[in-house]
Amino acid sequence: MLHRALMPSSELAATTELYVPTYERDLCPLQLMARALAKFDADAKTIGDVHVEWISDAHPSPSDAHRARLATIEREIGSARRFNFVVRPPSPVSNATGWYRQQAAKLEVSARIQSERYLLLDSKNIPIRRISARTLYGADGAPRATQWSDVSGSEHSFRNWTRRSAGLLSFELPTKESVLELPFSITPATMRTASARQLVERLRNQTDSSSALDGLFVPNLREEDDPGYEFEGALDPECTGSEPTNFYCSAPTEFMLYYVSEAQRMGLDSWQAMAHREFDAVLVLGPLMDSLEALRDMRAPYFVPGNGTLSDAGRAALAALQARDGHVPSFLAWHSTVWDGVRGEGRRELQRALGGVLRSAGLVHDGEEGTDLARACDAEVEAPS
Repeated sequence: MLHRALMPSSELAATTELYVPTYERDLCPLQLMARALAKFDADAKTIGDVHVEWISDAHPSPSDAHRARLATIEREIGSARRFNFVVRPPSPVSNATGWYRQQAAKLEVSARIQSERYLLLDSKNIPIRRISARTLYGADGAPRATQWSDVSGSEHSFRNWTRRSAGLLSFELPTKESVLELPFSITPATMRTASARQLVERLRNQTDSSSALDGLFVPNLREEDDPGYEFEGALDPECTGSEPTNFYCSAPTEFMLYYVSEAQRMGLDSWQAMAHREFDAVLVLGPLMDSLEALRDMRAPYFVPGNGTLSDAGRAALAALQARDGHVPSFLAWHSTVWDGVRGEGRRELQRALGGVLRSAGLVHDGEEGTDLARACDAEVEAPS
């Protein structure tokens, strides 16, 4: 029997609010997301108010041009849901850059959320078909997440994130002979609002911080004059020093902290019963993720462009999506390293294909700027802000 706390109120009838962190490079895909919400959930029966938070290192406050684009995004969303926009102030922690700050923001936004649960999307997570309660929750009411996997083994790529999160929350990880299944630390994701609020309060009490939790997510933060969390030390040899060489050498992450805290709250048996209610999404991941061993077992459709080229399987998947031939997933989600790591003709091919998928979903139209992502979002990334 599943824990009753899994069930959103009114048998999933209530709307789920949405939170999206953004910055100057993400305004183009954010506009496509806004258009998708208006198209695939026009009456806002599933996704309610939209909370967008500006978190930028280069532009602490959005420029007039950025604000004009944001006003367009608000119009694209339509009048069925409210658009709430805030600017996150600069962090008091000197080395808390955007990626760390937005982790804290995803938890702290719970104070402004009115729905029982909220949905977390990056700007590059775009719905490509009709959204319903089943998009976000399983038939039993369990919230969906992105790709559950057993993180108890020491070889798992997310082991450092998981261990740090569990250590901070005094949660004893199962031995390798046992199983602890957690979702990936990646969007799309849903959070129980009350649980996120309780976690924020708990973290502030433990870190003696009444302000933003930005420093909690910075790896190897040791400076006494920084008001952030001082982690005791790295667990693996490659994670030592002030500049860890491994991307996965990190302090706790927002998702792993939340998932561990939910496992504590519910008990492992109830938590494990939730496993494998996964978002129906196509994940387009860049070369940074090529070494992620867990990708080999992903149940969500995905493909990884490596060495600047697309695999035959990737081309076939994109062609099927463009033709809407067979099953169409709920989300198209691509990783930032698609922009940063794929170059030359491989990059142009990928962006043309992604543009084709969005065009087939009715989100961009022939003749308008944005028909081809290589000419729209990609060009916007390349241009100076």
